[in-house]
Amino acid sequence: MGKWDALVKGALLHDIGKVVYRANQGTDAHSKRGAAFIEPYFSDMGLKQSITHCLKYHHGKELSAAQLKNDDYAYIVYEADNIAAAVDRRDLDEGESTATQKFNKELPLQSIFRVFGGNTSNKPLQYYLRGIDASDHFNYPENDKTIRASSDKYKALYDVLVQNFQQQPIDKMSVNELLRIYEDTVSYMPSSTATDQANDISLYMHSKITAAVAHSMVHYFEEQEITDYKEYCYQNSKKFRDMPAFRLISGDISGIQNFIYTIPSKGALKSLRGRSFYLEILMEQIVDELLDALQLTRANLIYNGGGHFYILAPNTTKTSTAIETMEKSINEWFLTVFGTKLYLALGSATAAAAELIQSQRALFRKVSQSVGEAKSKRYSEQHLADLFNPNSTYNTVLHGERECSICHTSTVALSPYGKDTDAEACPICNGLYRLGEQIVDGRDTVFVLARPNISDDSESIPKVEVYVNNLSSDADKGKLYLYVVPESLLQKFESSHEILRIYSKNTAKTGHNVFNRIWLADYVARKDNGQVYEFEELAASSGFGDDKGIKRLGVLRADVDNLGAAFIGGFISEGADKFKYGTLSRYADLSRDLAMFFKVAVNKMAQGDVQGFGTSVTPFTIWANKQVTTRKIHVIYSGGDDVFLVGAWDELLELAIDIREKLAEVTDNKITMSAGLALFSPSYPISQMAAITGLLESVAKDNDGKDSIALFGFETNKNASGEERICRHVYKWDDLINNVIEDKIYTLDQLFVIPGINEKQDAKMKLGKGLIYKLMELLQGVLNDRALGKHINVARILYLLARLEPKKNNPTYESYKNFVTAIHRWIQSEEDCKALLTACNLIVYYMRDTK
Repeated sequence: MGKWDALVKGALLHDIGKVVYRANQGTDAHSKRGAAFIEPYFSDMGLKQSITHCLKYHHGKELSAAQLKNDDYAYIVYEADNIAAAVDRRDLDEGESTATQKFNKELPLQSIFRVFGGNTSNKPLQYYLRGIDASDHFNYPENDKTIRASSDKYKALYDVLVQNFQQQPIDKMSVNELLRIYEDTVSYMPSSTATDQANDISLYMHSKITAAVAHSMVHYFEEQEITDYKEYCYQNSKKFRDMPAFRLISGDISGIQNFIYTIPSKGALKSLRGRSFYLEILMEQIVDELLDALQLTRANLIYNGGGHFYILAPNTTKTSTAIETMEKSINEWFLTVFGTKLYLALGSATAAAAELIQSQRALFRKVSQSVGEAKSKRYSEQHLADLFNPNSTYNTVLHGERECSICHTSTVALSPYGKDTDAEACPICNGLYRLGEQIVDGRDTVFVLARPNISDDSESIPKVEVYVNNLSSDADKGKLYLYVVPESLLQKFESSHEILRIYSKNTAKTGHNVFNRIWLADYVARKDNGQVYEFEELAASSGFGDDKGIKRLGVLRADVDNLGAAFIGGFISEGADKFKYGTLSRYADLSRDLAMFFKVAVNKMAQGDVQGFGTSVTPFTIWANKQVTTRKIHVIYSGGDDVFLVGAWDELLELAIDIREKLAEVTDNKITMSAGLALFSPSYPISQMAAITGLLESVAKDNDGKDSIALFGFETNKNASGEERICRHVYKWDDLINNVIEDKIYTLDQLFVIPGINEKQDAKMKLGKGLIYKLMELLQGVLNDRALGKHINVARILYLLARLEPKKNNPTYESYKNFVTAIHRWIQSEEDCKALLTACNLIVYYMRDTK
């Protein structure tokens, strides 16, 4: 139990009375209902009083009448609540209404993207009220004004809270466990149901930020030797709001791409999954170690994903020391274990409460600059001296003639890497491969950070070293390892290991051990016997049949456009009060909504599930008659704001469109993404696949306005100045969907019999490979002619069409006439010409003989 757990729990639960009120349970104001609700669930009476005070008296009206001691935590929670909500609390409780302010307890939670991007959407973007359940559909915001949060739905979630509190008293729970229970139940409840406000901040996020602010305040007060909370938080809060009490910390790991993709092609899936998952857990562990050093909880973690995190902390000398020592300790560990491949830059910026309320954008900009400075001064003088010293621990040659075939460090301990390769690897690379093997093959496993108590040679449970803060008193306890442990063996494992933390993927677990849940996109395509598809098998499953179509592995890399700008300027609105929506809760919700989209929703879409809880939707398909079940896709990584997927190339293109369409729907087109999708032979080196697809993604981002996809790969174009590599197939997403697929491909599908794709019909002409290749050649000529002001290839296309003309009594004549009309229309503009060329490319990929 932490020193100020009662304060943090009181802050986290301060508005639980809103759940009670909206579920039609209890009587009285929501603050009193909340206190009455939690009273039975305590074993310690002193803590009970301390926590219930925070619920009963977090509004000015109740606080002014209460006879509390000046150091009561209720004063801190009252002010933290105001700072988190970024408004001075009106003396009005939910459930009371006046002529100027009304409440409607059935109002659902709205998406924060309604007020994002400078203008308020005219779409409702409302969530269904429900708990979080990773096994169910994803809860997308819906454009349905009739959605209501009914009292029986609130009652069902109220009952879930009761069940959890009956299982474990509130004072016995860790803050992190309580936070997880709260996330599962109140994430889709609005914090406020006032009819004159944007009801877009969830009760979960408002409560979490209130707890983060309160915990930072009490640390700051302790250092400043302030014990009269009543004066600083209630009577003279203006004075406190100008004090630099807070610090926003940001961390960013460099070297992630090279670390993940430095692997052989054999067993690539297991290597990729092992490495990307290891980095996820490593970031979680670094964040948890930093929070421990700061004496904070996960309530203070604003965001963690994609190798980047934000923590709200107190501005104290302890914080400064912790940042400095942790950065040094982590990077020394990185140098020892991985050399210069990975590096963590830590930066921070101080803020007063007034700045937290008014100018987060300036705060995020300041902290971003601070991280940038840390990256530019990567190592200290001592680190650099050691790096250039051939005899330092960083440069020790453990074996002059033997090196790891994966990471190329010299080592005395080499062992075979995977089952299918001749490579030999060091313990770290082997551990990462076996980690990936367990993640891909094992279903009911948890991830344990532990130290072995006894000899630890079990082959069945792989391990790989993880960072632990060796500046603490635990320094003598040895290295910390990440183990993948089947749940059924956890008790046995515990008897021979000292467990520090346990993480579970996408599921909430309670019991003897406290699990930290991490959201993870972990979908892999499996065959009917449960085995995972190898890259060769994914490639072979593309197209419509075993003997038709180009058999290639598709690789997709995509990420959100201008995310940094979104953080800095996303909540500036029109009108006099430009920054009214720029609250810390909204910035935290922005991060969380995007993370949940890329980690949970993308995982669902890869399984072929694009359904929310509203209107019925089906996955996108290039051909109208295709049925989608589960996609033949492996999610290598999806989180934060970017994705890396591999799979059958055609399914991958369809999934990319699903992801983009859902992102546009969820954010009301206010956030866009750009992507590169390339086709490879499955034996091609994975690092090169990643590099080429990354270049395609850059080409898409260079397209005017971004929001684009670059397809297939690069061609070499010879011109006067030599050779240049160009991608001919770069499109805005809407152009790809509307112009290429739903216009050109759909039209050709209607007019022609396309072997292996659609059914033979007497009224359709046959679209053979010879005709389509000739058409592609001429279309490329038309596009080249346009640049030179020529027209010869237009004439050649017209000649080709004339030669195709059937007799008027031929059943295909009508189809031919429609084709001629369509081609005439399409060759008038460069956009249509280019779209037809891409459509022909796609059709040929489906038609080509496998050999």
